[in-house]
Amino acid sequence: MTVLSKIGAGLLKVGVSLACLLLVWRFFAPKDWPSIMARMDPGLATAALASLLLGQVFNGWRHWAVLAALGRRLALGRVLALASAGMFFSQILPSGMGGDVVRTLSLKARCGWRRSIASVVFDRMVGLALILVIVSLFLPFYFTLPLPLAVKITIAAISLGPLAALAVALPLAHVRWLRRRLPRLARGPVYGLILLGRVFRPAAVLRLGLPLVGSLIPFVVAFGLLGESLGGGVGVFGYLSMVPLIFLTAQAPISFGGWGVREGAAVGLMPLVGMDPGLAVLASTLFGAAVLVTSLPGLAIWASGRQGALAVE
Repeated sequence: MTVLSKIGAGLLKVGVSLACLLLVWRFFAPKDWPSIMARMDPGLATAALASLLLGQVFNGWRHWAVLAALGRRLALGRVLALASAGMFFSQILPSGMGGDVVRTLSLKARCGWRRSIASVVFDRMVGLALILVIVSLFLPFYFTLPLPLAVKITIAAISLGPLAALAVALPLAHVRWLRRRLPRLARGPVYGLILLGRVFRPAAVLRLGLPLVGSLIPFVVAFGLLGESLGGGVGVFGYLSMVPLIFLTAQAPISFGGWGVREGAAVGLMPLVGMDPGLAVLASTLFGAAVLVTSLPGLAIWASGRQGALAVE
């Protein structure tokens, strides 16, 4: 892909985000949204910010655990700061993976290109895998909702398909006679799967379990707290069932850091569990802004110049 085509793709994603945001706010945002936000519960809003900060700590811890599984033990504090910086850039760059590029470049000096790229890709994969697992667990509930059958089947395919493919591909990647019969171009991804297998070793899974769960649940909680601070009136089950699906939708590489797509998904999904569409728009927009704000401390540490010296423990 040429530089011009990359710029064009980035501008297209910016356009998609702006178009989605304009449409969602034009047709669904409440006209009295300033007064609604003025009546926000400050205690719940503050708790949401604290939950996001906790989630960012777990995000960095998860990446640190993935690096350890790949044989690189870096200073935990530096990886935490790098994770926050990555989340900031993912929100402001014309790709949800902009932060991944920043993390890869920052790790290159200590880990080399291969392990830097592998750690960032695997970190994103295990995070996405947890979202897929949670969405899969709620599939029976989704099939009771007044959604078109095609939408329900799509949700099932998107959540179960990658998990099933990974479950089949990981053991097959270790079959030597099968690898030898693959075309040369296909061997690179297969060796990547073998390397990914290190992340799923028992010791690595034990090390990764808590930060993996902790890297998602605080973000779901934060979304819920923001929704309730606006008077959303949705129970815990509603947020647990819908917010991971909103996050999954926002992963689609068609927008600027998920902006617009996330708000559209919130408008389409949160009313199914009792939230007013206008409040869903506000909650999702506030969530994105809060993620930016809470990533600033890590960004400051990363940009201070000390981040370049990712010490090895």
